[in-house]
Amino acid sequence: MVQNEYEPYTMNCIMATLTEAGFYTRKTLNWTILIMVAITLAPFFLKGVGLVILALNPPKPAPPEMRYGILPDVGFPRIPNVDKPSLVLETKTGDLPSFPNQLRVYPVQTNRLRLLEIDRIKTRAGTLGFIPEPEKLNDHTYRFKHPSVPATLTVDIISNGLSYKYDWSTDQNFYSATNVPTRENGLNDAKGFFQTLAVLPSDMASGTAKYSYFLSQPGGILKSVPQLEANVLRVDLFRSEIEMGKNKYRVVTPFYSTSPVNVTLTSLTGNKKIIEAAYNYSALLDADKEFSTYPIKPVQAAWEELRQGGGYIAHMDNPTSSIKVRNVYLAYYEAEAGQQFLQPIFVFEGDDGFAGYVTAIQN
Repeated sequence: MVQNEYEPYTMNCIMATLTEAGFYTRKTLNWTILIMVAITLAPFFLKGVGLVILALNPPKPAPPEMRYGILPDVGFPRIPNVDKPSLVLETKTGDLPSFPNQLRVYPVQTNRLRLLEIDRIKTRAGTLGFIPEPEKLNDHTYRFKHPSVPATLTVDIISNGLSYKYDWSTDQNFYSATNVPTRENGLNDAKGFFQTLAVLPSDMASGTAKYSYFLSQPGGILKSVPQLEANVLRVDLFRSEIEMGKNKYRVVTPFYSTSPVNVTLTSLTGNKKIIEAAYNYSALLDADKEFSTYPIKPVQAAWEELRQGGGYIAHMDNPTSSIKVRNVYLAYYEAEAGQQFLQPIFVFEGDDGFAGYVTAIQN
């Protein structure tokens, strides 16, 4: 067989062409992969760049809305003039913490449908055995009397506040009782009492409780005693914290360690189980929509105000000439009487159970 002299050359050309094609194919594939990876990573890269730019050039916060104009006074209790202690700041850092320059203010619901509310209150009072026709004390306050026991239920149809009292002063059973309800039973009975009256909101049901112990004495007097000596238990219910983004704000009360929502119980049964109850709760008006932002005064100004004798001392175990303040934070203030707005305040906590309040809103 005669071999074609051009065959090796042709084969070499074909091999060269295939090699070249493979090279360009691989190169095209590599570029395609790189482009696809770039497209995939581009949004993350651009987002990262955007975050860096935002961190370096943060937008200015929107100015406070102040939808409700100048706010009324927060409503601290008026107490007789007392010698206030000198205050020394001794926080963990040795300085005052930083706070936002604005915060929400929440309007409080008021009941405008008075005639309908009277009918609702009559129904609720009936569940506790009270006579259906109350005594009218003024245009918004009514008092119900129980037909068979010395108990009264006083209600405010505008604020929905109420006060229950059982006159146990002439009943010897209260003085001879030696047991005190357990905390668990006391808490369940307290919540059950308000649930019966349909006035236990979710943030109160899920909040915290404080327990105080007393001994019943002649004349209807309750003396504060250790748990082992007590025959009366008081349960104070506090609201759960108000969540605002990543922050949570406690709701504090006029006397710091007690709440305007409370029940006092005994180990007796029936109508004698609960001897006192109070309910004053600021129901918020559509808290997610109706709030408005207001400017907060500098914490240094609040601190100086308290040091100079301003603000309000909510609690102090023992009168003393000097107090070391250990903790400072923003909270919301729940008044014992009706209030128009739930407003933020500065709370200064210190030794000897000290708690001082200063209004936070800078009108």
